[in-house]
Amino acid sequence: MTPLAILIFGVVLLLAVRALFSRANRVREASLTVAIVALVLIPTFGVRAEVVIAINASITLVLLISLARGTSAPGAKVALPAFAVIFAVYLTISESLGSGIGHIISEWVRLAFFLTLAMAAFADHSSGRSTVFKSIVWLLPIELITAVAEQRFSWANAWPRGDSGFDDIHRRVNELVPQMAGRSLGTMGHPILLGTFAVVAFIGCMILYRHTKQKRYLLLLLCVPPIIALSGTRSAAVALILVVAAMFAFMPGRALLLRIVVALGVGVAVTTVDVLELLGFGGVQQTSSYLHRSGVIGSVPRLLDRDPISVMFGSGVASGGELFNSGIMQGYPGYYFFDNEYVRILAFAGVIGIVLLAIALVNGFVRVDAGGKLVLLAMCVFMASYDVMTWDFSYAMIFVAMTAKWGDSATQMTVAPDHLVEVQGDDAR
Repeated sequence: MTPLAILIFGVVLLLAVRALFSRANRVREASLTVAIVALVLIPTFGVRAEVVIAINASITLVLLISLARGTSAPGAKVALPAFAVIFAVYLTISESLGSGIGHIISEWVRLAFFLTLAMAAFADHSSGRSTVFKSIVWLLPIELITAVAEQRFSWANAWPRGDSGFDDIHRRVNELVPQMAGRSLGTMGHPILLGTFAVVAFIGCMILYRHTKQKRYLLLLLCVPPIIALSGTRSAAVALILVVAAMFAFMPGRALLLRIVVALGVGVAVTTVDVLELLGFGGVQQTSSYLHRSGVIGSVPRLLDRDPISVMFGSGVASGGELFNSGIMQGYPGYYFFDNEYVRILAFAGVIGIVLLAIALVNGFVRVDAGGKLVLLAMCVFMASYDVMTWDFSYAMIFVAMTAKWGDSATQMTVAPDHLVEVQGDDAR
C-alpha cells in the first residue's frame, strides 16, 4: 500500500469517527461527507474486493446511525421512488447470477450502501442542505493537485494495480491533450472516472453558486477544465458541452425560447456531426477504444438473436467471458469488457433491464430539480462510453440523482450563512 493510500484511509477513518460523534443536527451531513469522500478517494478497483466490502458496509452502518439520530425538517419524509429501487434490485440479481459468493456479497452490500446513501441524501435536501454537491466540489483541488503531480511523479498514483501496462502513465496516451505525459487517474482509479467526477463537480459548482451567490464556487469551477484535460476523457468533454447547453437553455429569464433554440441547435450538431471531429479529435477512429466501442455496439443484433429467456432476462454477469469467446460480443482483440453500460445491461439483464433503466431515468428526470436532471444527463452520456455501474462512484451518482428529490414546484432556496434553507408553502411566494 502506498503512503498516499494510507493517508486516504486515515482521513476517511477520522471523518467516520467524527460523524458518529456529531450533534444530532449535523450527524447526517457528516455521514454524507464520509460517504462521498470515500467514493471519490477510494476507487472500486483500487483495493482488494474484501476491503471495498468492509468500507461499504461500515459506511452503510454510519449512514443508518445518522438517519436514526438526525433531525429533519417538519413533515419531511424519506421515500425513494419505487422504479429506481426496483431497477437497482433487479440489476443486483442479474449481477449475482452464476457468480461466486464473494461477488454476490459485494453486490448486495453495495446495494445497501446506495439505498442508505440515497435516503440520507433525500433527508439532507429536504432539510435544506446540499451536502452531496458540497462534498464533491471541495474535493476538486485535491483531484487537480493529484492529477498534476501524477504527470511527473509515480507516487501520486495512490492505487497502483501492479500492471505496468496501466500503472505507467506514459502508456495511457492522452489523445485529448497529446502534450501531456499521459492520462491522469487522480484518486479515482481510472481516467474516465476522473472525467466523470469533474463533470459532476462542475454541475455542483454551478448549482451551489446559483443558490448562494458565493464566489468560492466559481473559483472551484476553474479546476474543472484542467482536470478534464489531464484525464484525457473525450466523453467528459462531450458531457460538459451538453450540460452547459442544457443549463443555458432552461436558465430562468425572458429569452427562454431563444436559449431553447440555441440548445437544440447544439444538440443537433452534436448528434448529426461526428462528435469527435467536432471536438477536434481527428483520426481517433483508428484507436483501440473507438474500434472496441463500435464493435460492441455492432454486437447488439447478436444479443437480440439469443434464446428468448436470455433476450428478456439476460444471462447474468458471469456470462461475460462466454459472450466474448463465442463471438456474440465482438470488440477490439483481447478486450473483454463492454465500455457501454446500455449494451452491458442488455447482455446481463436483458430487455427487462433496459426497460427498467429507461423508466427509472424518466421518473428521475420528472422528480428531481435542475441539479439532479443535469447529473442524469451527464451520466446518460457516460453510460455510452464505459461500464458506469461497475464503479461505485458513477453508479452512486446515477442512483442518488434518480432517487433524492432535491426540490419541487412548491420549494425555493434562499441564502443562509452555512447552508441552503427551504421555504415551503405560502411562505415561498
